[in-house]
Amino acid sequence: MDGTPGEPDPGAVAMGAATQTQLATLPRRRGLEREAAEYASEIASRTEELERLDAEVARARRELIDAEHDVVFVDDLRGAVAEREAAALVRDSARVADISRTDAEALRRYEAARHAAYTKERTRREMVAERERFVIDAGRASREDAYRRVNEKLRHVRDHLEAAAAMDRERHVDDTRRLLELKHSTERAFEQVAKYVAAKNSFHEQRKATMRREAADLLAKGTNPYLVFQEREEQRRVRAAERRNARNHEMRMEQIRARLSKEEKEEARRAAEAAKKKELDRMYTRTLGRRAREERTKKYMEGATRDGVDILDATGRSVVFPSQVSRVPPKSLGLGGLREDPERRRMVADDLAPGAQPLDAMLTRRERELRLGEGVGVGSLGKEYEPSWNAGPDRGTGAVTPPGTRSTETTKTNKTTKTTVTGEEQDGDGPAGLEEPEDEEAIKTRERRSALLRMESERLKAKAKERFSDPDRLYSSQVVCGREFAGDSFAPTPKRGFLFTDFEAGGKYRKKITVTNVSYSTGTFKVMDMEYPYSSLFDVEYAPPGRMSAGMSTSIHLTFTPRTMDPVSCNLQLSTNTGIVRIPVECRPKSAEVYLVNEELDFPETLVGQSAVAFAQLINEGAIPVPFACEYPVPAGCEPGSRSEGGGKDGETGDSPFTVRVRGSWKELEDGGRAPSAEGVVPGYGSAFIVCEFHPRRDGTVQEDVHVRLGAPLEGVDAVVKLRAVAGPLPVHLDGRTTMDFKGVAVGCVYRDELIVKNRADVPARCVLRVPECLLGSCEIIPDMLFCQPGGYATFSVKMTPTAKTAERCKKHVNPETGCVEVPMKVTTPGQNLPVPFTLRALLTSSDLTFDPPAVDFGKVALGETSAVKVKITNHARLMQTFGFSELPDTVSVAPSPYGEILAGETLEVELRYAPTLVQSQSFAVRVKTLLGGRIFNLSCVGRGVKPALEMTGNVVTLPPTAAREMSHGTVVIRNTSRRRTETFEFVVPAGASNVLRVSPHVGTLGPGQGTRVRVEFCPEEPPPPTPPREPTPEPPELDEDGNPIEKPEEPGDGDGDADGDEKSAPGGGDADG
Repeated sequence: MDGTPGEPDPGAVAMGAATQTQLATLPRRRGLEREAAEYASEIASRTEELERLDAEVARARRELIDAEHDVVFVDDLRGAVAEREAAALVRDSARVADISRTDAEALRRYEAARHAAYTKERTRREMVAERERFVIDAGRASREDAYRRVNEKLRHVRDHLEAAAAMDRERHVDDTRRLLELKHSTERAFEQVAKYVAAKNSFHEQRKATMRREAADLLAKGTNPYLVFQEREEQRRVRAAERRNARNHEMRMEQIRARLSKEEKEEARRAAEAAKKKELDRMYTRTLGRRAREERTKKYMEGATRDGVDILDATGRSVVFPSQVSRVPPKSLGLGGLREDPERRRMVADDLAPGAQPLDAMLTRRERELRLGEGVGVGSLGKEYEPSWNAGPDRGTGAVTPPGTRSTETTKTNKTTKTTVTGEEQDGDGPAGLEEPEDEEAIKTRERRSALLRMESERLKAKAKERFSDPDRLYSSQVVCGREFAGDSFAPTPKRGFLFTDFEAGGKYRKKITVTNVSYSTGTFKVMDMEYPYSSLFDVEYAPPGRMSAGMSTSIHLTFTPRTMDPVSCNLQLSTNTGIVRIPVECRPKSAEVYLVNEELDFPETLVGQSAVAFAQLINEGAIPVPFACEYPVPAGCEPGSRSEGGGKDGETGDSPFTVRVRGSWKELEDGGRAPSAEGVVPGYGSAFIVCEFHPRRDGTVQEDVHVRLGAPLEGVDAVVKLRAVAGPLPVHLDGRTTMDFKGVAVGCVYRDELIVKNRADVPARCVLRVPECLLGSCEIIPDMLFCQPGGYATFSVKMTPTAKTAERCKKHVNPETGCVEVPMKVTTPGQNLPVPFTLRALLTSSDLTFDPPAVDFGKVALGETSAVKVKITNHARLMQTFGFSELPDTVSVAPSPYGEILAGETLEVELRYAPTLVQSQSFAVRVKTLLGGRIFNLSCVGRGVKPALEMTGNVVTLPPTAAREMSHGTVVIRNTSRRRTETFEFVVPAGASNVLRVSPHVGTLGPGQGTRVRVEFCPEEPPPPTPPREPTPEPPELDEDGNPIEKPEEPGDGDGDADGDEKSAPGGGDADG
């Protein structure tokens, strides 16, 4: 039906033309055909099995041939080895004999050296033991002495302790007794005070009741009881004041009497001492005799005169100036007693020089003012105020001046002139009359005298100017009862004088002070004019006080009319009996003067996370308010503005632990709230406080400066507050650890690390460590809460298991520079304001490996041959991985090794080799395992084994060792196993071995089932001559500091080669023995 021969035609069957016989035998024929097909397939399979068994038999036959060849070769090798071993045995026996002889000699020397060393060591130990025995004996003796001294000291200490304990007990008993006495006395005093208070309250109650009854009686009589009681109270107060004043007066009188008595005693003592001294001088002078008194007078005169003469020639005719003769002119020299009486001086002057007036330079200021008709100083008060302290004994209008002045010269000149006019000769020194001509000698004498007079006049003028420049010439000291008053006789109250503060131009200010006579006696004063240019600014008002007794006071009013805002500082001068009294006058305009009270603020030691506050005070001593602003804190020594101010609020910066604000100052925010401000105003005569807060974020010492900028009117004036603080470390800390670095972590792997927490506080700390939200499911902390003991440490165990979602959840914590995930974490402790921060860092990566090609196809491989395919393995992880090809089939191998390591991002190339053993197609997977994450990768492989066309009896030809120019050979049989095809073969010799190796025949053709023997010949060449060794390069000589070669000293030798050899062989023998 399907066109098979012997079957009816399909068309004939359809038309009904097929015979019944054909149709009846059709099923049987089909069954027979099916059985024939099955038998044919069975025969084919059996044939293939026979072919496989033939291949195995051929391989077994080849192995048998190779084994026979190996047996022959092994027998040859055994003979050669036996010969070599016999020769080596002979050589070793001779060497062993030499070594034994050398070892015996070395052993003898070793025993001798060992005995000598033992003897030396024993001697040394005996000496050491003897020395130690001496040291131990001395130590024991000193220890016994020390024990004895310590026992004595301990006995003394016990005695002292017992005495101290006894004293403490006595002191405790005394203290208890005193406390009890104090308690009893306090109770008694309390009782007394209570009784006194009760009596006083009773008295007051009775008095009030009496006053109420009296008030009722007075009201009944029509009298005002309040006025009666007030008058009575006033009388009582007056009587009490009188009694108090009387007591004070009596007390002061007693003090005055005591002081006067003391002064009288002191004056009597001084008078007695002066009288005693005077009496002693008189008695001493009387005992000296006349000659001694004359010598004493002579020495005095020689010391008092300029030329050292003992007597003055009063009878000479030359003009004698006392100032040229005597160093200390007496008060009466030249004028006799005229110096004491001004009237007599005036009479003498009028008699000698009528109408003569004294020079202006020799007059006092007061005398010149009196001559001009002006009254200045105390002299203007009237003639009755012309005491001797104002003019002096040698002052006065028209009076003769003291000796040595121009008046004396003028008097003498007038006398000479008068004598000349009258015609009287003066011993021939002058002309006889006016008409007589003067000779040349007289003219020269007169010129010399004129020159002397001119010189003396200039000297006197200079001296007068000098005296006139001294303002104290008009005043005299005050002596009362032998005591001289020193200082200003009038004192102002207040002592600072006139002080005008905060004045403004155009205003008018008036001040008053009280002037008190603080001298010992009466006195008076007069206000002098103020110096230029202050006289136009001040007006003085006071009533002339007249003569004021000691202790009396009067007032002076001073009016100040400023025209500018400049400060004024001058004095108001008072002319008094004893001198000029200067009262300070100081005027300060309205201004601002701001300064810092404390420029350096030292904060106490503050723990990290806590805060400390310090205050700096700005004080304004002026009347003008001054605005100010505090700059941001900068490190000490830096200019303001050097630190970025963008990251902080008002008064603070992002990296500064200090915040600065002004107390009571606020600024309005945009949302309507208020925030502390770093700006403020220092009010007039007020102060402002700058609040500096210290919030340390890390431990260490911090020094920063706060610059305070002052506003108008003090622009440009800055103040600096130096802040110094010490931040103590946190009690709970990580010992300086800031990062927990897992380095590279692969997805799916488990990593662990420890976090050690230490506690430097005195109490246990509860530490809590939580997993961040982004690491939930990837990180585990065991335990999450623990207690750290004082001075100890505790450990958190952190387990990191990254997953595929970890990188996505931690995307915001990825460092763009390194690619690492840096998640901030912190250890919190209740009671510690600032947690302990650290960073968990990890570099996430996958553990993927890729293969190129992804699937390996070995193709058709003949049995007994190997097919190799190169596969590239790429590591896409950021970590090195260790891989291995595991559970390989018997037909697959890996070169160079099935195991290896591959770096991050590296690509390695391996070779997969497939050597089939059966004629069949194989499809299998090669498993590649990695240690990073324990992953398994499957590499699909496909290969088909086929039967080879040619077979050889062996794949390895082993030839014996062959000398140069000799030849050795081996044979191999090649056979064509095909039954129908003819095969051609060719042996290809490597190019490097073509001159020593030859295969014959190397080309041939074999028919089906034919075989041939192939001969392999090996003929090595003569080896090349050996290359002579290179001469060693001499080492460069060592050079010294100057560059000259250093000569090495020759090694000393004993000159005996054998002995030297013995010495060198001894250590070797020893080593061999050992």
